[in-house]
This record gives sequence, C-alpha cells and structure tokens, in this order.
Amino acid sequence: MKIYVHSLGCKTNEYETSALLSAAKKQGIAETKAIEEADYIILNTCAVTSLSEKKSRQAYHRFRRLSPRAKILVMGCAAEKCPEAFLDADVLLGTTCRDKALSKLLSLKEGEHYAYPKAPFAPRCYEELGEARLLEGARATLKIQDGCSNFCSYCLIPFLRGTPRSRNLESVIEEAKSLTNHGVKELVLTGTHIGFYGHDLEEGTDLAYLCKKILEACPSLLRLRLGSLEESELSDDLLALFGKEKRLAHHLHIPLQSGSASTLKRMRRKYTPEEFFYHVSRLKEVLPSIALTTDVIVGFPDESEEEFAETLSFVQKVGFARIHVFPYSKREETLASSFVDLPSEVKKERVKRLMKLSSQLEDAYIAKRIGQKEFLLVEEVKDGIAKGHTSSYLKIALPTLQLKSGDIVEITIEKSIVEKYDS
Repeated sequence: MKIYVHSLGCKTNEYETSALLSAAKKQGIAETKAIEEADYIILNTCAVTSLSEKKSRQAYHRFRRLSPRAKILVMGCAAEKCPEAFLDADVLLGTTCRDKALSKLLSLKEGEHYAYPKAPFAPRCYEELGEARLLEGARATLKIQDGCSNFCSYCLIPFLRGTPRSRNLESVIEEAKSLTNHGVKELVLTGTHIGFYGHDLEEGTDLAYLCKKILEACPSLLRLRLGSLEESELSDDLLALFGKEKRLAHHLHIPLQSGSASTLKRMRRKYTPEEFFYHVSRLKEVLPSIALTTDVIVGFPDESEEEFAETLSFVQKVGFARIHVFPYSKREETLASSFVDLPSEVKKERVKRLMKLSSQLEDAYIAKRIGQKEFLLVEEVKDGIAKGHTSSYLKIALPTLQLKSGDIVEITIEKSIVEKYDS
C-alpha cells in the first residue's frame, strides 16, 4: 500500500501532514511521490487567501482525476471554510478531529465516506497527531500551539482554527528529545500563533519558559528557531534569553502588515508603528546582529498613496532583512470584506515597489554580515554544493567535497556563497 501527501500554506500545515505521514509509515504504508501509484492521498488545505483556497480546490480535483481509485482525505482550513467544495472526498475534516483522520481513512470500506460536521466554535483542545517526520533531514518543525484570537479585520484564521490552545509542555519536550536523539540539529517552533503558548497552561509557563526547557533537555541541539511572533510578545524573559543563549537562532519573523497607523487601525492590529519600533529596538539592543523578517499586506482597502509611503519609510527605518509581500486578498465573512477594495493594478504596482525595496534591504543586511563568522547547518549536499542556513537565516551554497547533510561547519560569510531568497 502507498500513500501520497500534499500540504498547502503554512509550516503548521506541513507539520500536521508530516505527522499523519509518519503514522502511516509506522503501519507499513510506503510514501510515494507519484500520485497515480497512491492507494491513499492526504491533502491539507489552506484558506488564508482566495488564491490559496483556489489552489486547494484545484489540487483536490487534480488528485481525484489522476488517481480515481485512491481514497482521499481532505482536511485543513479550506475544508473547514467550504466543505461543499470537497463533498465527494472519502474522508472530509476541517481543523478538528485530525487525530482520528488516519484511522478513519484506513478503515473505510468500499463506497463509504466520512465527514466531520463543521463546527468552528465548538470547544477545542490541542490535538496530538504524533511525531512528525523530519522535513529537511537536519532540521525539523515542532508544533507547540494551535488557534488564534486576534480577529484582525482581514483574517479568517480565528474562525477556521479556533481559539488558542497550547500543547502540553511534557509532550513538546518529549518530541524535541526524540528528534534530537535521531540527529536533528535545528528545531523550528511553529503554530498558528506561538506567542500565545502557555496562556492556557499553569502559571509561569510561556514561550520563554518552553524554550529554556527545550534547550536544557536537548544538549545536542545546535539551534532553536522561533516561528512568527508578534512584537508585543517580546517579553523581558524572552529578550534575556536571546541575550544569553547562543543556541536561540539570531532570526525572528515579526509580522508588521503596515507601517501606517491609520491602516493598522483599519486592520485591527493591536499596535502603532511607534510601539512596534519600540519593541524591535529593545530586541536589537540585546542582539544587534539579529535578522528581522516580516509580512506586509499591500493595497489594503482605502490605503492611500500617503499611507503606502508611510509603510515604505517605516520598513526602511526598522531595517528588516527581508519582507514577505502580500497583496490584499478579500475574504468573505471578515470585517474588511465590507470595505471598498482597491483596483488590482494599484495593488500590483505597490507590490512591485515594496518587493524592490525588500531586495535592497536584503542586500544591505547581507553586506553587514560579510566577513562575519557563523555556523552553517548543512541541510543537503547535491552536485558538490552544500546548502543550508546560518543562525541569522542566511541561505548558503558552499562548494565542498567533504560535507554531508547534518554537518555543522564554521564559515566566514562571503557574498559569493549567499543565495538570496526568491522575491
């Protein structure tokens, strides 16, 4: 028996898909990269934008066409939002009951279907899906949390993922130890909103405490990397940990979304540009070399040219190492869907301008790192080129005949070995 898996969207989705694949392998089911060979297919969908939702539907129909005999499990945010698009799936779940997903899929009899009723506001707890397989050999993603309650005006995720719930501390530590015992050198903590970690657990348990416990429990771990974190979640304890713990990666992704105070207010973000700058400045005081990356939504409803100019000016002031640029995507059922959308040509023109600035900022950050020493974690070696990342998330391509995946080597940063990220 063979299984094919496909995940769209975020690293949290990747983790969940990988956990189900790992469980399938333990039951003797082999992974295949050829859809046509699959007896089972797992599709984890995304609905963060209208494009990702469309891609989810297209992937499902393509899989059904290419492998008509396979039993297909569809789950995730798009399945939660619009289950009617996947009604003939053999197993249809949203963002709950995924801990039962594989057993349902494997136990289906011919002609049977299983669909969990959509209930986005039902009480939820953290779902243990089992240990995920390694994603990149030397690196692994570790999910610690699910759900969000920010309710930004443009975002559906709180409606689809539910309220925040943290994974049990002992469970996180056990998986971290298991992964490092199997040779993992870098762990990437992920979740829908990892800064919420511990708020629903016993007092004193928060993200900084979890990081300390992971580092204590995993002495062979080279690097612990945090996923996306809100600026207000840079607590005193977390800043102190960044200052003294060299194994905490010198890179942090902090979503900005806009550098305009008026736009942030329409977005229902919970900070002003001044507050954002204050928090990242405190971080840079502790760790001047840290690479800060961010998300920015371009062309939000009613965004004026002046407001966009404020964003351009602000991202330069912060000095981000790279910007993930997203044109605004209208999502029905959100507050922002009632606002007046901007013409697509305006969005496209502003995206180009911000992406150009992002490339310039990336060049500037790389230039600051030239001549500095960093440790490279080799993630793959192909055709005599070792590729991997540094602590500051520089992407390195190093000619070598000696290195292999999982090796750790100290390098001097040179422009010739740094690969820029795709725009």
